[in-house]
Order: sequence, then structure tokens, then C-alpha cells
Amino acid sequence: MEEIYFGKLTLVTSDYEPGLTISACEEDVVEIDIPAKVNGIPVIKIGDRAFANCRKLQKVNFPEYEPEDYLNDEVLREIGGNSFMDCSSLIKLELPETVTFIGHGAFYYCTALKKITFNPRAYVSACAFAKCTSLKEVTPVSQVNEGVFSHCESLTSLPITSKVDEIGEDAFEHCDGLTEILIPKQIESIGSLAFRNAMGLKRVIFEEKNGWYWHCRYDGKNRPINVSDPEKNAHSLKWQDFDDGVSGWYRK
Repeated sequence: MEEIYFGKLTLVTSDYEPGLTISACEEDVVEIDIPAKVNGIPVIKIGDRAFANCRKLQKVNFPEYEPEDYLNDEVLREIGGNSFMDCSSLIKLELPETVTFIGHGAFYYCTALKKITFNPRAYVSACAFAKCTSLKEVTPVSQVNEGVFSHCESLTSLPITSKVDEIGEDAFEHCDGLTEILIPKQIESIGSLAFRNAMGLKRVIFEEKNGWYWHCRYDGKNRPINVSDPEKNAHSLKWQDFDDGVSGWYRK
């Protein structure tokens, strides 16, 4: 592994694949250009914690690629875990379509981030946007992993695609901006505490009302749920707790 310095960036080579990973950035950075290549070598990843705690960072400019870059897969493909954690001045971000993986907690605690767009087919890991308290606009995700939008207090709707069939644990906890939501018919499970303490939640409407039950982790039994009452649904989802033995809502 070799370190390369490029402006305020530190990049490293890999022993396993061709290409460079951004491993660090000087914390006083305000605006940064992500290079397509350095010394002729493509930049393919933003590494774990690369921009973590860059609290003055306001703007990230991503490269425009040539056709041969796509052909040779010499493009930015991955945003690592906690890569932009606590970038508290970052307001808007547009990731290139080439990015197909967003790591665990990638934008954790980006409290000023209001809008982020990315490839809707990208894999979005657990807690990727947790505690982005200002987040209002986000590309709908194709999977809802654990805690992915936890404490996103400004969200007013579920940013999910029609491909989502389950909602992970803690996914929307403390999302106080959610007031009325529709659970689409393709959803087959809602993880434990998925909407815990979403204090603004008043109504939860299930598009498919039949076959729902909750599983008790204490005795292993399944108990039916009547989901025909939107107000009761909202109350039940935001107050469900492990102490009650609820391990989630499921549909047969």
C-alpha cells in the first residue's frame, strides 16, 4: 500500500484491485474536488472515515467521466463507512450514478444535510443517514436497512421504492416529521422499533390489511393484528418495545 498526496487529500493504493481510495482529508476543507484520476490512476472509492469530522465542508464536486472510463470501470464506485460522518456544514450532495454502494453510517450526523441524490439502485447500508436531522429530500432506497433513517426528523414521507419488501429495525425511529404514512402492499415485515418514538405519527394505513401478525420473542407465538384502524396502528408502531416481546410485524 502506497500513500499519495493530492491537495488536501490523502489517497492509498490497494494490493487487491487497481485504483485509488481516498483515505483522509484535511479537516479545515470548505470545498473539495474529487479527482477522477491521480497520476493516471482512477479514484474508485471514498474510504471509511475519509471526510469524517470535516465540519467546515460545504461542497463536494464529483468528476465527470469520459466514455472510456465507464467502459474500463475506472469510476468512483463506493462511499465507505462513516466517510462523511459529522460533516455538519454539508447542505446538499449529488453522488454520481456510478456509486453503487453507500457504507454503514456514511452520512451519520450530517445535521445540516437537506438533500442528497444518488443512484436508486445503489446498496444503502445500515444507519447511512442516521441523525441527518435536516434531511427532507433523498432518493428513494431499494432496501431499508437497520436504522438507515433513524432520527431524520425532517422527513415527511417514506423514501422507498416499490422493490422494498421489508423495513428494518429502528429504520425510522424518532422521525417526528412523519404524520401519516401508507405501508405499501409489497411490504411483508416491519422490524422491531422501526417507528419507535416517531412522535408526530398519527395515522398508519396498510394497503394490504390481511395476514398481519406480531411475533413474541418470549414464547415464540404469533399473534394476529387488526390493521384496519390507522390511529391505533400509529400508536402501536411508535410505542412497541422489546419489553413487550414484540420482535416485529409480519405478513403471511
